[in-house]
Amino acid sequence: MSSGAAQLMAEYIDVARVVEITRMCQLVPYVAMVYDHLLTFDQELLLLN
Repeated sequence: MSSGAAQLMAEYIDVARVVEITRMCQLVPYVAMVYDHLLTFDQELLLLN
């Protein structure tokens, strides 16, 4: 493999890592929100009654 191809492959891997981290950072707030809703659902029902 030539040095140019190796450098291009390394850049693709770096971009893939950034995309993966970005997706995780976008998913974490939604997971936290769902977790919070599940924990407090019974309290919300008590407030409605």
